[in-house]
Amino acid sequence: MKRLAIPSPPPNYPDLREILLAMKSNIETRNVDSVQLNVLSSAPDNPATGMIAFADGAGWNPGLGAGPYIYMGSWWLYMGNPRVGFSVTQPSTITNWPAYQAYFKFPSIGMNYTNCYNSNTGLFTAPVPGVYSFDFSIAASKVAGAILNDIALVVNGTVDENVSTPQVDSIGSTGSGDWANWSGCLVRALSKGDTVGVNKVFGPSSGAVSDWRGQFTGMYVCQA
Repeated sequence: MKRLAIPSPPPNYPDLREILLAMKSNIETRNVDSVQLNVLSSAPDNPATGMIAFADGAGWNPGLGAGPYIYMGSWWLYMGNPRVGFSVTQPSTITNWPAYQAYFKFPSIGMNYTNCYNSNTGLFTAPVPGVYSFDFSIAASKVAGAILNDIALVVNGTVDENVSTPQVDSIGSTGSGDWANWSGCLVRALSKGDTVGVNKVFGPSSGAVSDWRGQFTGMYVCQA
């Protein structure tokens, strides 16, 4: 089999379409019908920007399991349609209401592609760089006299009010059994390894809740 060299990509951030068109031209001019990529169980040594390799997803998993990847200079970009997303809930009468500045943990997992959400920590971890979308909603039944914290989507342990405004207790009443509601959304570019979670961030708090329900969802949207 002939070994084909792919032309160097443009500087900074290579355009995948340009690389593939250049590879197509290279194949056609050399009268090669197809290219067979070996399935690799470990990352290539000293990869060059623009290198394309096929990971087995087990011994070598650049982030999104088995499939073709292109080396972007410091990380591997999955060349297919990334399946990154999760949908988790707190569906029933459970009173594991988190402490101040702690994350909500949603135990019921409806979907969790690439195992990006950890129900033990309450955190989503980005497996690849890109733009992601998140939303949450929470309702809690307050005991008499309870005043509850603000709640927000938190990125890497930090609240950025420019992109995710903390939601306050939706009702002023402090009567027993009153339900308070919070909701929010966030669209943001993340780096690999960044975390996102729903957190009791700040504000006055006293008393407790007798019940709470909620959901937290997120998904990969596109390259940053």
